Amino acid sequence: MVKLKEKVTVYNFEVADFHTYFVSDLGIWVHNTNLNNCHVNTSTAKPLENGQFAKNTELPRNATIVRGGSAQPKHLIENQELDQKNNTLSANGGLGVSNAALSPNLKNKQISVVTVGQLNDAGYKVVATPTVGANPNPYHVSIYTPGGRQLTETEAANLSKQFTQVPNPNLNK
Repeated sequence: MVKLKEKVTVYNFEVADFHTYFVSDLGIWVHNTNLNNCHVNTSTAKPLENGQFAKNTELPRNATIVRGGSAQPKHLIENQELDQKNNTLSANGGLGVSNAALSPNLKNKQISVVTVGQLNDAGYKVVATPTVGANPNPYHVSIYTPGGRQLTETEAANLSKQFTQVPNPNLNK
């Protein structure tokens, strides 16, 4: 095992949903076994087509995040998911993408909108986690809770304040 003392550039290769990283010019191949510690630097992250981001890329501060319904503290606590060792919340996110494009399958009359910057300032990290399969979602993101712990009522109330509730543009045409 080799432990590097400084950060180096890595390149993510995905073949049939298997992630492998080639580490710089050191000639080291690394299989991704812990998604929570392998994120792309947001200062250099570039969106793919249509404002989407590659899997495990932290979204830039100006990207938009959308959740279905109201982001009330009770709903945020109920909708936490355990992703390996960390608690996350699911949402859709993209850069330069309309709320309508981010919420095409949401049936809620209202959606909750926030920027990544607002979430970052409140202590949350937002990472692209696009899904494939029967119901693919190229805009799926995971919102990582501070320290990976479950949201308390106080934290959920603070997170809820970050969101703005607006009419779902796909239902209010």
